[in-house]
Amino acid sequence: MKLTIVNTVCTLLVLGCILTVPLPSQTKEGERTSVVSPPAKAKLEESTVYTPQLMGVSESKSRLTRDALPTVATMLARDVFQIDPSELRSNSPAREFARHMEILDGWGSQVSITTSTANQRAPSIACDTLNNLYAAFEDYSTTYPYPFIRVYKSTDAGRTWQTFTGVYNQSTSLNIPSVAYSNGYVVLSYSRGDGAAGIARWSTDGSSSSFGSYSLPTPTVLLPSLKVQRVRMCGDAKGFTGDDYLYVVYLFSQLLGNPKVYFTRSTDDGASWSSQTELATTIDGYVVGDAGIDWGPSGLYVAYLGSGANDKKVMMRKSTNFGSAFGTETVVYDNTANKLGPVVAAYGANNVLMVVQKQFSTTDDDITGIYSTNGGGSWTNYSVAAGFSSERFPWASHDNGGNFYVTYTLGSSVYAEYGTGTPVVGSATIVNSGSSPSTGDFTAVRGFTGRNASGAQAAWVAGSSTDYNIYGNTYSYTTSTPTITWVTSPPSTITANNSYLVRWQVTNITSISHTNLHWEGPDSANTQNFQSGAAGTYSDTLRLSRTGTYEVFAHVRDASSNNYYGPRATVQVVGGAPSATTNAATNVAATSGTLNGSVNPSGSTTTAWFEWGTSSSLATSSATSSQSIGSG
Repeated sequence: MKLTIVNTVCTLLVLGCILTVPLPSQTKEGERTSVVSPPAKAKLEESTVYTPQLMGVSESKSRLTRDALPTVATMLARDVFQIDPSELRSNSPAREFARHMEILDGWGSQVSITTSTANQRAPSIACDTLNNLYAAFEDYSTTYPYPFIRVYKSTDAGRTWQTFTGVYNQSTSLNIPSVAYSNGYVVLSYSRGDGAAGIARWSTDGSSSSFGSYSLPTPTVLLPSLKVQRVRMCGDAKGFTGDDYLYVVYLFSQLLGNPKVYFTRSTDDGASWSSQTELATTIDGYVVGDAGIDWGPSGLYVAYLGSGANDKKVMMRKSTNFGSAFGTETVVYDNTANKLGPVVAAYGANNVLMVVQKQFSTTDDDITGIYSTNGGGSWTNYSVAAGFSSERFPWASHDNGGNFYVTYTLGSSVYAEYGTGTPVVGSATIVNSGSSPSTGDFTAVRGFTGRNASGAQAAWVAGSSTDYNIYGNTYSYTTSTPTITWVTSPPSTITANNSYLVRWQVTNITSISHTNLHWEGPDSANTQNFQSGAAGTYSDTLRLSRTGTYEVFAHVRDASSNNYYGPRATVQVVGGAPSATTNAATNVAATSGTLNGSVNPSGSTTTAWFEWGTSSSLATSSATSSQSIGSG
């Protein structure tokens, strides 16, 4: 029978469902990368300026192009445990940090981080994106059979501290913690009494369900000689949102000869690590062997003391591709005195600071700074502290405003120095009161690295040899900072391609160069509706086309091009109902025709097909094969 198609009616049917898309990386808008030249009064310890020749590829700002490294991961859940949750006190809720708060410009008063019985030693400090602080330290109390690691948390810029969490082992000690923040996790690295090294992590709320423990890849441990001596860790959360990496460097002693420096990194917040990479041979140092590591937009810097022909000199290797490869070994401080350290702090596209303790005489140690203002292209050294008594145990850090900080001990005092916008520090200030600092522990300092953050938290060990405790002090700035608050915040759930009016208020500012709505999430096309003016209320329309989870906030730039960011609102974008439009069939012949139509997925994953028949009711119909339309 010959079929004749007359007045063909084509109906387009669609099926839709919601698709959740993971967040891609975003670069913080307005990250300060300008260089403030060191002041003319900077003290030069020696006149030599070193210009290393680095071999490496240019660093890509897109995390999608980073080279992969082989990874290994070993769960240690059977021998490393979270400390008894019954010991944990509830923490005050996290809140956005007000950069200058109520403290006067400069260092405040000493506070107790922990004064528990027995010894607490070897502090390390981390800061998350909300400027909550985490202090990790060794605990020698008898709660567990071996020394373990405890972590305290502060949600008010170091004024008060609460028990957060910790880890212990039933058969060996856990030592020398290094703590960092990554993608909503607090991550802890440490060496073990059995010669190995480990990782523990928790979500920033400290929940037991988020706890995980993992091993670090190392060469084969064979006590008493072949073992991990020191573990140091940093992350790059200050430069990337939602796509942070963690980097670890450690010393591994040898049966014969000097220890080796090894490197490994994690791209999943510490759950797995790349196979260890040998970077160099170092020396034990005249106090203890150590190495420093920090990441900045100019690259990843690893520093250590040289061996052989470079014995006791400060050496550096730099990676410009997130640890996938390193440039050649370079001398940055050509001095052969005994040393302890180095410690590294890197900020922005150019500024890097290293500090070391250097033996001037058998009774006098000094603190030397080595800095670069061109991303490691050249290095200059200067005297941070060089009195007639021994300055010891330095540490260095920076904040997210580009300011640098150094802490160290001198006799019964703990000193701190800072450099505003420069790695050349000065203005030595005593930050402790009461008991003298330990003669066997590094100081610690961490700059606030969340948004809008300037200032730093220092920590040190003080007390008696049977009851050492951890104390701290906070540096704050009093520069006027605008306050940004939601008037009408975005809804927690919105539909893709729909419009929502949001409003925010800006106070404590005279002139606004521009303010706009900003977000981080799957839809990277940020609103560019810049508005200018003074303090007041501003509004804009939020319209997102791709499903997934976003963080939405207001951005303000003042007349001096300083950037400020309001509180973040978490928004879940879901797909709306797909829509279909059926158009007239074309090229209709006796046995064929072209069916036409269009589909708007409205953010939902959508499948579509045609149904057709010889009557408008489609009482007897046929369907074409389904087609995946996607969600865009």
